[in-house]
Amino acid sequence: MRTKYFPAFALGIAAIAMIFVPLQPALGAATASATTISMQGQGVIVGSYEQPELRLKFNAADGSGWLLEMTLAPAQSSRGGRGANAVNLDGSFVLGLVNMPLSNGAATGTMDQTGRGDIKLSDPKASTSLEVPFSVGLNGSITADVSGQWPSVPTAQTTAGQPANAQPTNHFFWYLSRAAGLVSYVLLFLSMCLGVAFKSRRPGLGGGRWQVLDLHKFLAVLGLAFIGLHVFSLIGDNYFHLTLGQLLVPMASPYRPAAVTVGIIAFYAAVVATVTWYARKLIGGGAWRLFHSLAVFVFLLGLIHGVASGTDTPSLWVELLYAITGAVTAFIGLNQLARFLSRPKRQAVEAS
Repeated sequence: MRTKYFPAFALGIAAIAMIFVPLQPALGAATASATTISMQGQGVIVGSYEQPELRLKFNAADGSGWLLEMTLAPAQSSRGGRGANAVNLDGSFVLGLVNMPLSNGAATGTMDQTGRGDIKLSDPKASTSLEVPFSVGLNGSITADVSGQWPSVPTAQTTAGQPANAQPTNHFFWYLSRAAGLVSYVLLFLSMCLGVAFKSRRPGLGGGRWQVLDLHKFLAVLGLAFIGLHVFSLIGDNYFHLTLGQLLVPMASPYRPAAVTVGIIAFYAAVVATVTWYARKLIGGGAWRLFHSLAVFVFLLGLIHGVASGTDTPSLWVELLYAITGAVTAFIGLNQLARFLSRPKRQAVEAS
């Protein structure tokens, strides 16, 4: 292998390794339970306007493998605490480990207009009695501290005491999509920074400028591949049951349609920015530079999509990732805009 390809090869291996960090909860189940477990997840409203349903999906924040899914429907309005309007919710739940449901039963509670709610879970057959106070964040994510009597964890993968109507839920594709999305975000950020470094024509790069360009192109293609994995792996998720049209058509997704639409636009724009590099001789240098100059703003769209729709956004390390990369990208974008606006003045000075 030629020496100049070592950085690209190393980053490719690192990108593949990064995907297993968010996948850890899906690759191993918990062996012990606790009285109180912090969980995080997301919700989506499905059904018609007359008969809506609220579906909530949680996973244990400590990576222990506990998974909780609830399907709730509004009953009748009531007066909540402090005079706030609240909605009664009734439905069912399934609780267990990865691919191993341990308890299902009735879920009842309330949710007020501020996004705070309290759901009680009950399954006498599995001796399950849990309290789920939850809170909906500004970005739509949901957090809860689930406490009470948890179902016992069997030593074997199957048990005769499982409820007959409990359906195993495979969350692998959901974790895979989350991991691929974060990996693609990091790869495209690095590619963008390398592209700006190459374009700056800094003397400090010396003879390594073309190696920087090769690495820039490699990371762009690899990042685009992970975007594809991020999008199309959701077809295999058996909770939201998203179709290909819902993943590719703006405002068609039932899950946070506005935020997902921003991601769809960013996806299409990233494809155009990458493909036009290889077609620059056909479309001309001017058109290619126009498409390629939008890469920074395409990345900003990806940042908005990640913050608004990502279920990992409440995590501290993800917040730091978005804050640092967002600040760097904003600086690069403003700098490019300033150079573009000052170009006519420079041309006038050179002409005189």
